[in-house]
Amino acid sequence: MKKLLLLLILISINIKLYSATCTTTKIGNWSDPTVWSCGHIPSSNDVVVISHDVVLNQNYTSLNGLTINVGGSIKEDITPRTLQIGQSSGGSYPGISISDTLIVSFFAIMKSTNTINSTGYVKVKADFTSSNNGDLIVNGDMVVDGNWYLSNGNVNTSGSGTLLLVGCLDTSGGGQVSNITVSWCASNTSCANYATIVGSTECNVVLPVELISFTATCSDNNKVKLFWVTSTEMNNSHFFVERSGEDMLFSEIEKISGNGTTIINVGYSYLSESSGEEISYFRLRQVDFNGVSSYSKIIKSSCTDMTGVTIYPNPSVDGDFYISISDNSNEKILLVLTDILGKQIYEKLVVKRDGEVFHSKEINTKLTPGIYYIVASNEQSYIRKKIIVY
Repeated sequence: MKKLLLLLILISINIKLYSATCTTTKIGNWSDPTVWSCGHIPSSNDVVVISHDVVLNQNYTSLNGLTINVGGSIKEDITPRTLQIGQSSGGSYPGISISDTLIVSFFAIMKSTNTINSTGYVKVKADFTSSNNGDLIVNGDMVVDGNWYLSNGNVNTSGSGTLLLVGCLDTSGGGQVSNITVSWCASNTSCANYATIVGSTECNVVLPVELISFTATCSDNNKVKLFWVTSTEMNNSHFFVERSGEDMLFSEIEKISGNGTTIINVGYSYLSESSGEEISYFRLRQVDFNGVSSYSKIIKSSCTDMTGVTIYPNPSVDGDFYISISDNSNEKILLVLTDILGKQIYEKLVVKRDGEVFHSKEINTKLTPGIYYIVASNEQSYIRKKIIVY
C-alpha cells in the first residue's frame, strides 16, 4: 500500500515537472508552436492562457487550467472540434475561466469548476456535457445549439448570466437538475422533460453578433473592398473597421452603423483606400449599445495590378472579342463585364492557366455599340480594362 502511495506521489510530481505555462504571443492556429510562449503545442498538463484570437484546429483536453482573457478567443475551424475540461478519472481538476469568446461544436466539463465571466460568451454548436461534478458558473452568456447532457452525480450550474438551450436537457445519465440556478431557458418545447426543467418561459439570452463571413477583394486603384454578413444581431450599435500592416498594430479607419437587433442575414461593405503597404490586414471590432466589444477574425489582403490578361480585338466589331490569359498560376479570378455606368452584364469564375481563352459569345447578350469594361479580380490583384464595341 505504501509503495502504491509513493508511486502516485511520484506520478503527480512528474506531471507537474513536465507541465508548462503556455501563453499566446500572437494570433494563429492552436497547432502552431510559434503561437505559444512555451515554444510547443500545449499538452493536456500545461497551463494555457489565451490573450489573442486562436483557431482551434484540433481537439483538446485541459487538465491543468485554461484561461481566456478579454481580447482573446478560441474559435474552431471548419471541422467540428471538442474542448474538454478535466476527465472522469482522478481527482478534481482546474477549470476554465472565460472572459471573452469560446466557439466550439462540443464542450465538456468534468470534475472541475468552470466560470463564464460577465464579459464572456460561449457558443456550443452541437452538444454540451457536464458530468462527474463538473460545475459551471455562468455570469456571461452561453448558447447551446444541441443537447445538454447531465450525468454521473450532482452538477451545480449557477451565476448571474443567462443560458439558452436550443436542444433538450438529457438527465438519463444520473445528473441532478435541481442544482441549476442560473437564469436559463430551453427553446425546444418538444423535449420530454420540458415542463419540469424550464426556469423561465422567456429566452432572454443576449446574443452577440454572429458573423457568417468576412472577406476582402481587390478593387480599382488597388483599393480593398471588405464585405461581411451577420446572421444574428443583438443590441449591435456599430462596427469599427481596423487596418494594420505587417507590424499587426491595428488602427480604426471607419465606423459602420449596426442594425440593433435582428435575426435575418445582414450584409455590410466598405471600400478601403490604399494604405501604401504591400500587405494589409483587416479586422472588425463590433460594439454593443452597452459598450461591450468583440473582434472578428483577421483577414489579409495584398492588392496589386493583375497581369497576364489580354483583350482582343479592341475595338471590337459587333461585340465579338476574346479574353486570353498568359499566366499559369492556377489562381481563381472573377471576370466581370459592365457597361460604362457600372451595371453588371456578365460574370464568370475562371482559373488562370496559360492559354486559357474566353469568347464573348458565352455572354448570350447582344452588346450594343458603346464603351464597356472588363474587370478581373481576386483577393490579391485587380485589373480593369476598357473595351469599345462598334
